[in-house]
Amino acid sequence: MPETLTPEPLVQPTITGPRGRAWRCDRVAARRAHRLDRDPVVADWIVELPGLHQAFSAIHIALQHLRPLHWLDRIERAVPDASHELWIMGLDPQHRLGETVRGTGDPRRVDYCAQIFAAQLPAHTDADAITRITATITLICNGELNPIDQAQWISLFGDAMLKGAA
Repeated sequence: MPETLTPEPLVQPTITGPRGRAWRCDRVAARRAHRLDRDPVVADWIVELPGLHQAFSAIHIALQHLRPLHWLDRIERAVPDASHELWIMGLDPQHRLGETVRGTGDPRRVDYCAQIFAAQLPAHTDADAITRITATITLICNGELNPIDQAQWISLFGDAMLKGAA
């Protein structure tokens, strides 16, 4: 197993594989600490992969629901039956991963250095969507999915959100 790339101590990883490890972030603690009443994120993870990219070795994966949080909210769907949205971002090497994992850092202030992928997906419940993304993170930690390979993400989740950005 590779050494932790960050100097601060982290809790035990949620998922460990030969290529990397992942931590499920304590979103409940973050909401409480930063008084986030309206937070669409249902789950997020820090995934650490030594040697991933010359600019970063950790990514943040966030899964949010597409339910309105306020009566004025307009939800835009790139996928007609989408219920959730997935974001994969490269993390600045100076970002304090442990604070994000423990929920002590402000989740509105995560230090990103690269947007890797975004997708919308249908799921019956938040738990179903979380299960699907957890399985995807296992693929990453096992070395079966390269998190910076757009083609691999597209094969899993489609390119509907990328078409609008092109």
